[in-house]
Amino acid sequence: MVSLALVLHAHQPVDNFDDVIEHAYASSYRPFLDAAEARPWLRFTLHFSGWLLDWLAERHPEYVARLRALRAAGRVEMLGGGYYEPILAAIPDADKEEQLDRLRACVERHTGAAPRGIWLTERVWEPDLPAPLADAGVEFALVDDSHLLMAGWEAGHVYGSFLTEHRGRTLRLVACNQFLRVALPFRPEQEALRFLAEIAAQHPAPADSPLLAMGDDLEKFGSWPHTYEHVYRDGWLQRFLDGLEALAGQVETTTVTDYLHLHPPLGLAYLPTASYPEMMQWALPMPAAEEFGRARADPALAPFHRFLAGAPWRSFLAKYDEANAMHKRALDLSRQWQEVAQRRPKSDAEQARVAAARTHLLAAECNDAYWHGLFGGLYAPNLRNSVYTHLLAADRLLATLTPPAALRRGDWDCDGYEEIELRTPLLRAVVQPRDGGSIAEFDYLPADANLLNSLRRRPEVYHQALRARLGGNPAGLPGAATEPAEDMSGWLQYDRYPCHGARVYWFSADRQFADYVRLGLEEDPHLAGGIWQVVEVALDGPEVRMEAVAEGAQRLEKSLGFAAPTPDSFHCRLRWPAGAPAAGAKRLGIEMVFNLLAPAAPDRGWRLGEHLEPLSWTGAHVGEFLALEDGWRKCRVEMHAPGAVAWWVRPIWTVSQSEGGAQRVYQGSAALAVWPESGGAAEVVTRVRALA
Repeated sequence: MVSLALVLHAHQPVDNFDDVIEHAYASSYRPFLDAAEARPWLRFTLHFSGWLLDWLAERHPEYVARLRALRAAGRVEMLGGGYYEPILAAIPDADKEEQLDRLRACVERHTGAAPRGIWLTERVWEPDLPAPLADAGVEFALVDDSHLLMAGWEAGHVYGSFLTEHRGRTLRLVACNQFLRVALPFRPEQEALRFLAEIAAQHPAPADSPLLAMGDDLEKFGSWPHTYEHVYRDGWLQRFLDGLEALAGQVETTTVTDYLHLHPPLGLAYLPTASYPEMMQWALPMPAAEEFGRARADPALAPFHRFLAGAPWRSFLAKYDEANAMHKRALDLSRQWQEVAQRRPKSDAEQARVAAARTHLLAAECNDAYWHGLFGGLYAPNLRNSVYTHLLAADRLLATLTPPAALRRGDWDCDGYEEIELRTPLLRAVVQPRDGGSIAEFDYLPADANLLNSLRRRPEVYHQALRARLGGNPAGLPGAATEPAEDMSGWLQYDRYPCHGARVYWFSADRQFADYVRLGLEEDPHLAGGIWQVVEVALDGPEVRMEAVAEGAQRLEKSLGFAAPTPDSFHCRLRWPAGAPAAGAKRLGIEMVFNLLAPAAPDRGWRLGEHLEPLSWTGAHVGEFLALEDGWRKCRVEMHAPGAVAWWVRPIWTVSQSEGGAQRVYQGSAALAVWPESGGAAEVVTRVRALA
């Protein structure tokens, strides 16, 4: 006899579009429950991230009522976890506890019972997790069987639960079977049924009932491309459930908690840092990811495949500095929140602001924007924008309780180099001297908006397949299209530097706009991406002054800051020091980068005289002035480059992988103010003001 725990996990990124969630509801959440509810013998386990469960309770209360009834009948177990679906290992322990408590209360409110176990986000495991989880009242967590295989257990000996601990605080672990995770619903149903029958035949005694858990996304059952037709219209789910019912004497369905109550753990297990195998491959940096793929394909290494682990989830923070910036900004704000909360604000209004800031911080910890694999993730600008919107809302609320300094210095992104934060009541800029003296973040505080929020174009493993005109079919379903809708290979450009603002380009006078578009200026890399030495910081403004050495040992001075008493204006000034050789047959450019998110939206774009061009516009605009308008966030960005002959504008398009295959995504636009070859000084003043 085999006990089968079907564990389905449903999640949507925080602030995802309503129509996207409605599609997931109509194509997977509701039809799966329809099919399962009609089988009285079927018992299963569900997990909904908290904000999604609350969304469903508001939009589809009848659905949540059905969950409550199934739970009361003992047919469904609801799991807990982090309310906003964070990577628990990557956030402070106090945040872990709050995330777990919020989802526990949410599940109990909607279904009538508190969860006993948790869905571990992306199955990201680190060895110190048992203590904070146990302290928060968690009894068990789901991991992948690959976690146990990496720890040295044999594949046939992980059908059950294990006990683990940290600092003497214990936690039960249930391993999800990788074969079932892949087979359901992507392989013919007979394969999974045959697998279950074979395991059952090896354990004929009723008391000897191994547990096979299948834990994966509920969205695979209808929301992924081609899966609705496969799972429901073509009858895959009906045939699978019919076959499962026919195995009633060999396979019984169960909830995880019921199984754990009847069966002791198989032993004590200590797991290494891990996630599911695909995640650990995606986390590898290039070119290690390519080498890993070749190793996995080598038959000679087959006996060691379970030890070819790839990289831990945190490697995404090293692979993508944009993810690291958000993560460390969240940690910094979490520390600030703790300091404010410990002072115990007295008035009701202050307490309300502290509580609201806490909610925004927790929402910003939603995992989706911090990594990239099969889905868009980090490559989706709306997901990054959601993180920054919540971070800046928390920042704004905390600022009303503890006024922030106009200038702050520190290594908040933990890369070994200093960053400098400059701010006024309206704008905030983060300067990175080690990256060409650029600005990595540029915030319009009244709108909780990071107006920069771009993404560097970099190689990904799947780009080679795109060059070969191979498309995506993530579900691996028969008849699904494998040819991409368009040839993406021409869009595979890779940036030499992060897509930051206030970057300096010093290049030959014969370079033209077309060279800029194709990344062919052949600029001085020391000025564009080298380390600029901080010479002076001034609270008046505030302002930071830096110096760098160009080719030929020529020094260039740069100042970034705000022009008091106009807190809505930010300047980037360059000059060659007195007595330095002239720029000669070189041209000077200052690049600004902005991302207003929707490249074709009619309510935003480039203001060129009386004409509003879409954000995706490419072109050379003659003159000193250039402006952007954002009708959604009600702001206007005006750039003035005195003496410049033109602005060269190019959109930033990335090519990434998603559920439906390859897609081209707008990541903002770069605008380069260009000066003639003579002259030794330049300036760009950027003003952000409210748009009526």
